Amino acid sequence: MKLRTRMIVCMALVLACFIVALGLALTGMQSAKNRFAQFVDVDQQVLQNATSLYAQGLQIGQALRNIVLDPGNERAYQNLDAATAEFDAVMKLSMPLGASDPALASVLQGTADGQKKRLPILKKTAELAKTDRAAAITLLNDNDTPIWREMRAPLAGSRQAQER
Repeated sequence: MKLRTRMIVCMALVLACFIVALGLALTGMQSAKNRFAQFVDVDQQVLQNATSLYAQGLQIGQALRNIVLDPGNERAYQNLDAATAEFDAVMKLSMPLGASDPALASVLQGTADGQKKRLPILKKTAELAKTDRAAAITLLNDNDTPIWREMRAPLAGSRQAQER
């Protein structure tokens, strides 16, 4: 084989290796871009929403307890309404995020179902607080608190999973 032919073959091999390396680099960059977009668009939003649902759930409980302690405190009723509205708004935003993740969809559906069970109890407890404080406390402790605990555990787990 002539020197010129060897040089051309070597340059062709170097060029082929360069093209393969460039293709791999571009593929890796695209993959990193897609993973980052997934993180920002979905994972970060899921974490933020789970944190907000958790916080609003706590705020709902605190507002209800304030109503039971002082049924004449209008601010407690406003806080309950605001926290419930915010919880529902975040829940609406969260449901589409669970479409691609069955575990997240299950957590969100369980949270939504728990909130549906919880709403009538919240209203009844707030009404009872005005007339029968002891019955309101019993309703709060026996009905609302267990439902919130069922909702809270998966939300906390979802938050912890997203933080990792």
